[in-house]
Formats: sequence, structure tokens, C-alpha cells
Amino acid sequence: MVVKWMGPLAAIVAVAAVVVIVFRGAATGTNWGQGATPTSSEQVASTTQAQGKVVPTTPTPTPTTSTATTPTTTTVPATTIQPTTDSAPQSPSATAVPSKGAPSTKSTAKASSTATKAETMKEEKDEGLKCPKMLQPKDVGFLVINLDRSPKRLQRMRDRFEELGLPQFERVPGVEYHPERGPYDVPLKHRGLKPADFGTCLAHLKAWKHVYSGSKRWYVVLEDDTELLENATYLGPWPKIPVDADLTLLRVSSMFETHPVCKDTPVLRATWGFGMVGYLVNRAGAGRLIKGAKDGFASPIDGHIWYHNKVYVTDKDWVTHGPCANPCPTSIRTYLNGEIDVEPD
Repeated sequence: MVVKWMGPLAAIVAVAAVVVIVFRGAATGTNWGQGATPTSSEQVASTTQAQGKVVPTTPTPTPTTSTATTPTTTTVPATTIQPTTDSAPQSPSATAVPSKGAPSTKSTAKASSTATKAETMKEEKDEGLKCPKMLQPKDVGFLVINLDRSPKRLQRMRDRFEELGLPQFERVPGVEYHPERGPYDVPLKHRGLKPADFGTCLAHLKAWKHVYSGSKRWYVVLEDDTELLENATYLGPWPKIPVDADLTLLRVSSMFETHPVCKDTPVLRATWGFGMVGYLVNRAGAGRLIKGAKDGFASPIDGHIWYHNKVYVTDKDWVTHGPCANPCPTSIRTYLNGEIDVEPD
């Protein structure tokens, strides 16, 4: 009887032993020959040849303990990793990054090319600007604004005109504004406008009225401390002036914003600046200047024009003014406003 059950019992024990070995191998990572350890998503099929037949069986390889090894994990310091061009990008410390202050030759060339292209486009744009109707100043007269209290300045201007061989100017009396006097041609619109600044506005208004009713079509209006430059062609030829110009300033160095008109004239459109020491104006422009001031002045004259008139400027200085700090030590206006104690000659 015992012998009868020995066969089946031995088979059961053998199967149990195989199961234990399989689970132990899976738990310890035992190498089952040359193949990779199966994962949960893989299935293994093997065949065993027995008695001349190929019979599919459950994988039950017998481990060879003499060659089986348990894989171990080796920790490699991060600093020893040498990535190749096919690996992940190198860290910033290992990668050469161009400095913002030192652009590469390629980027510099590109920037230079872009700047050149922009300049070319600007030139083409200037060339392509449609020219407005132009006027050619001829037979130009001269006016000088001068206060009664400044005879020396008047004489210096006369001497300078003689030195340059220019025809003598006509004098436009300056205006010293005093609230208790009057009436004046137009009102002071803003109480923040200083008395001498308002007086200067009134003096220029008188000059515009003189131009409008004068015997010449064109006049150069100058303040009595203006310096005339020797290289200027006051007797002509004058550059062409756009017909819509209310006045054309003669000192481009005091402008903040200018724009080209067109290729037919060097005169520029001016949209912001300072100073009214010298400018060219014709009868039509003087009429528009007078109209723009009919309600009075709320700012100094070289501020007023930007809000009420169309202003142009020559592309080079025809006149200049001596060095002037703030407050200006050579300005009668500054003295009359009480900003300096000594009246300049």
C-alpha cells in the first residue's frame, strides 16, 4: 500500500519544490540562464522534447546555482557622468553660454545688417516722401526785437549787420508787461506765466503784425541777443519752405524732435524744441501766427508755438545764442522776472 502511493506523493513533492524554487528566484533576482528575468507583462514559453514529441510546458528551468548571481545596484556619483551629444543636455555650468555683453560674431553681424537695412529703408522712405508745395524766399527783410532799456544790445546788432554786409534791420520795440498798465493786445491766459515771459510773447506778436503789414513778403525776426553766424547765407539763396509753414526756426541744435520733409528741401518739420532767437516768416505765416494768439498766451512764446502753429527748422544753425545756465545770466527776461540780481548789458 505504501509503495502504491509513493509515486504520486513523490510527484507532488517535486512540483512543490519547483514552485518554491521559482518564487525564491523571482524574489532574489536569480539569473535563469541567458534570458532576461520575465516582467509582469511578459510571458515565457519553452519547449521540452520528450519521447520524440514537442510538448509545451510551464517554464520550470532548473537553476544552476554555481553560475547564478544576484544583481547588485552600484551608485555612481553624478559628477562622474559624462553625457554625450545624444544624451540629456549638459548643465549650465558645463555649457558655454555667450555673455550678454559679448555677442557672438554671428549675432553682431546680424545686428549690423539689421541696422544697415533700417538706415536704407529710412533713406528710401525719405526719398519717397511726397513733396508739398514749396515757396522760395527772396528779398528777405530783417526785424530785431529790442527793449527801450537795452540800447547797447541794439548797437551791437547794428555793428554785426554791418560786419556781415547785411542791409540794416527795422527795430520792433520790446514789451515790459505790468498788470497795472495796458491795455495789451491780448490777455494773459494763465496766472503762472511770468510777467517778462508774457512781455516777450507780446513783443513777438508785434513783430508778426509788422511782417503781416510790412513792405516785404519775407522777414527774419531776431531777438537782440541773437548771434549771427558767418557761414549763413542771409542774402540767399534760402532753402525752399513748405507753403504751410507758419514759421521756420533757424537753430536746429535747440530742437528735440524733427522729421524730414522731402528730398527737394533740407528744411525739417519740427515738433518740439526751445528758443525763438531767430526765425524766418512770410506774410501768410504771420497771419496764422496772429490768429493762433488772438485769445492770448498761457505759456512762454517758445512753448506756445508747438500747440498752435506748424513749425519747420533749417537743417543747420543759421543763428545761435551765448551759453546760458538756469537762470540765464545774460537774459533781460530773466532779470525782469527777478531770477537774477544784475541786469545784463
